[in-house]
Amino acid sequence: MNKQGRLGKRALSYILCMALVLSGLMVPTQQVRAEETEYEIGAIVASGDCGAVGRETSVKWELTKNGTTVVDEVEKDTYTITIKGDGAMADYASEAEQPWAEKREDITKTVIGYGVTRIGEYAFLNLENVEEVIFERNENGESSVESIELYSFGKNMSLKEIVIPASVKNIGEVAFFYCNGLKSIVFEEGSSLTTIGNECFFSNTIVEEYIIPSKVESFGDYAFGSNATLKRFYYPSKVSDFGTQVFYFVGHLEYFGKYTVNETARTCSIEYIGVTADDNHNPDAGVDISATEIIIPEKLDGYEVVQAKVGSKTVAIPKSFEAEHKIAKLSDIEALEGWTYEAETDELPAGGSIDVTLTSYKINDKQKFTTSKKITVSRAACVDANKDHKCDGGCGKNFGECVDANKDHKCDYGCDKNIGECVDANKDHKCDYGCDKVTEHSWDEGVITKEPTPQDKGEKTYTCTFCKATKTEEIAALGVPEIGTEDVSDDGKAVYKVTKSDLEKGTVTYVAPTDAKATTVTIPATVEIDGVKYSVTAIEKNAFKKNKNLKTVTIGKNVKTIGSNAFYNCTKLKTVTFGSNVTAIGDKAFYKCTALTKISLPSKVKTIGKNAFEGCKKVTSVTIGKSVAKIGEKAFYGCSKVKTLTIKSTKLTTKKIGSKAFAKTPKSVTVKVPKKKFTAYKSMLIKKGVNKKAKFKKI
Repeated sequence: MNKQGRLGKRALSYILCMALVLSGLMVPTQQVRAEETEYEIGAIVASGDCGAVGRETSVKWELTKNGTTVVDEVEKDTYTITIKGDGAMADYASEAEQPWAEKREDITKTVIGYGVTRIGEYAFLNLENVEEVIFERNENGESSVESIELYSFGKNMSLKEIVIPASVKNIGEVAFFYCNGLKSIVFEEGSSLTTIGNECFFSNTIVEEYIIPSKVESFGDYAFGSNATLKRFYYPSKVSDFGTQVFYFVGHLEYFGKYTVNETARTCSIEYIGVTADDNHNPDAGVDISATEIIIPEKLDGYEVVQAKVGSKTVAIPKSFEAEHKIAKLSDIEALEGWTYEAETDELPAGGSIDVTLTSYKINDKQKFTTSKKITVSRAACVDANKDHKCDGGCGKNFGECVDANKDHKCDYGCDKNIGECVDANKDHKCDYGCDKVTEHSWDEGVITKEPTPQDKGEKTYTCTFCKATKTEEIAALGVPEIGTEDVSDDGKAVYKVTKSDLEKGTVTYVAPTDAKATTVTIPATVEIDGVKYSVTAIEKNAFKKNKNLKTVTIGKNVKTIGSNAFYNCTKLKTVTFGSNVTAIGDKAFYKCTALTKISLPSKVKTIGKNAFEGCKKVTSVTIGKSVAKIGEKAFYGCSKVKTLTIKSTKLTTKKIGSKAFAKTPKSVTVKVPKKKFTAYKSMLIKKGVNKKAKFKKI
């Protein structure tokens, strides 16, 4: 569907929802109506529960009066909506279901309390007068929010700026759609964000710059489309998945800055890239940058920028440093060559420092880098002068008492005095001063002769440079890697991430195969990494995303979770054998696996994510096990060849099956359900998309 079709469909949906509300046919869920009462500022006007399904009372909302405003010469109260509690917010099907919908137009401030982990779908959509969104923090300054879901803050048109907490890992589709008053979107340093959903920041029309956090791996379709004033876009080099028309209709974009981080040094380098001339406006290293000034930020996601490249020109960006004592002027420092800068003086005081602000660097006759990076340049102090021994810094002063003369050993400073008793001779090691006596062993830097492992100590051997004698030193065992460490398995077949660090009971997640062209893959129950045995308990999100070679997958018995997008659009994947202990299948885990023919979920599966098997158009048989308690929206949408749908679970309710979960399945499908749930399930499944002409049977 083209962009106009997508937006038109969404607009139509919005109009229909509003029409239903106005006609009284749609009743907002759990809505508390504020009484017509005079309230003091700070008073609670209305409140209620807004926790996720099954934990409704764990998260609550409060509407408090925060002031008054005049609209069309009428004074109206304004409010703050505060979400507090522990856990995830509920999802809503539209803004009409928001419990605070009645006062939506009068809400000017949103507060997300510490403890809330997930902002629900449609939670704050169309709060068009909200000017401020606050994420409360704990004593360490940390937010608890990990996910911002579909339409969460869409159409908050009065919002001018927002700071997205470092704790947020995922921003869902259209989360900040049409926030066209936003001028500043800041991601906190050290952000955990990895995924930005479809149309997430679509039509934020006055944002000029985005700095995308360093852990982000993918952009959804149209994610930054129609950002009409966007000029600069910085993104990490690890982004591997650009969706469709990510920068659609971003006509003023001047350049991209792709940056690569050095975790150890906490620095990064930027490669500046041109923009394609078509409507997609994608990064293309083969396109020249027309901008005359290219801006270098001081930091990107907390990493100090130390190098910039455009075309064939690479420039080092100085960090704070100490100059040698013999250098007395900034203008004599090689590291500053080519840079224009601002400083109070050119003179460098010995033992002191000067604050310097870098301003620009000429790239060529037409272009220059500009920045406002502040650094400190210090100068080494001169050692106290004494006698005739010269300062190492070249200042001309004399310093340093010559060591007492003795025998024929010369003074280190080159004077004519003799110094130093020769060290006692031993074996055939020469005296450091060049006399004929011998002294101690002189050991080389050593080589590792036994590599340490997580369990076992290693060994390093040193050799004397004179007599070739050897000695050994013990190297401590490596111990198990920290949680989050990624490494290749000992068999070399895949990359894994440590999720529990333990020599005997460690666990890992399957991240990706090392051979992207493999057609058959087994996710093992256990794996060895550096000799340590781990249980493989999960498949990481995006593990096989868009793999066009994979045909057969066997999942080991210890795997419990299959992450979001794990097998997304694996168009040749025909056979999947699930391990017996799988309990959760993530959103879009098998989305559009168009060659898949059978879905048989093991008995321990409890949750099936949104769009999990959407578009699996060759599947003929679906079996849903007895433990399934939740099925996400559009989970089996478009499985158009299904002949048999078997549901063994008795735990499902209307609220626990998402909208259109079984839509676009054929009218000829046979649906088998538990005998005691036959009537209820038949009605419920038809509401969730099963064709009315489907044949229902009892099991």
